[in-house]
Amino acid sequence: MMKSYQNGIKLLAILFLFITGCNTAQRVDTKQISLTTVLGSGLNDISQIYVRYGDGKELIIVENECLQKITNVLKGMQVIHVESMPDSVGQLYTLKIKDGSKIIEYSSSLFLNGKQYKVVNDVAKIELDQYLIKIGRAVIPDLLPGIEIK
Repeated sequence: MMKSYQNGIKLLAILFLFITGCNTAQRVDTKQISLTTVLGSGLNDISQIYVRYGDGKELIIVENECLQKITNVLKGMQVIHVESMPDSVGQLYTLKIKDGSKIIEYSSSLFLNGKQYKVVNDVAKIELDQYLIKIGRAVIPDLLPGIEIK
């Protein structure tokens, strides 16, 4: 009887360690940082944005109106550093932004400069995601066929 009691205690201890050790909640720094700070650029001299979508299709954006809209959304984003990966898997696109003589890289997964980030206000990220898919589909009709846009 004593042995089964000890085995039960061991089982409960293992279960407790498993449950607490596998917590999927993200630990985050609550300090908000502007995305431009993370990117290391004020995004003030954008002349071209190269987009590579998650399905491998590519687009080069040079129209001033499109560049300005994308730049304004990026400039308005506030992010926080997260230690663990977000709930989503994969990415919709990556951007290579020509800012003067520099090339700035932005990924929709928000893995930037070797760190993972989360946008504080998801509305801005959703707006950017939707806009990039919309302008992409204007040129590439079969772009990301499983993704709905509003």
